[in-house]
Amino acid sequence: MKENMVVSVEPAIYFEGQGGYRHSDTVLITKDGHKLLTNAPVTLEELTVEN
Repeated sequence: MKENMVVSVEPAIYFEGQGGYRHSDTVLITKDGHKLLTNAPVTLEELTVEN
């Protein structure tokens, strides 16, 4: 990958007979690494809904 490229990272997990979860992040490749462009929760606590 080269600096200034923008890529999509889309991991997913599926459970037979139940459905699944798919997540997508947009990432800018920088000179020193990367910058996450997606503005969304990232920690398990932020992604978990309690009833």
